[in-house]
Amino acid sequence: MLKALKILGIFFSAIGFCFLLAGLILFAFPAVPYPLQLIFVIFGIVFPACGIVMLQVRSYHIRKKERLLNIGLRTTAHVIEFTYDYFVSINHRHPFMVLCEGTDPFDGTTRIYTSESVWIDPSLFLSINSPVSVYVNPDKPKQYYVDLDSVLPCSK
Repeated sequence: MLKALKILGIFFSAIGFCFLLAGLILFAFPAVPYPLQLIFVIFGIVFPACGIVMLQVRSYHIRKKERLLNIGLRTTAHVIEFTYDYFVSINHRHPFMVLCEGTDPFDGTTRIYTSESVWIDPSLFLSINSPVSVYVNPDKPKQYYVDLDSVLPCSK
């Protein structure tokens, strides 16, 4: 998912800057109608803005994951289910998610932790009741990260 955001962000930014450059060059030619020049400049502003937003979202998710790995309280959860992420679909395929059950390190209650979407079938590398590391934010216990990177090959 983050790789797709990076590719799309770079693509939109590059296309947008090309539109912006073309629009600015068209302003040098008075024979070109003004609305056409304006359309190129508007596309040249909107496309890079969309690309930059995509790159910022990607950067936010990477920073959040790194922050949880650095300051998060590590706990162990056990896999209870493998499921599909039905909110995401590419070519009529859905990525996998892992549901884990573990003890909340702050209040001792049992919680269900859901992993990020992964395109590799986790049931090939994990089984039910396999231990998985979960990093919980000490300031906001509802923020957590299920560490599948240490278990799955190339899950990024």
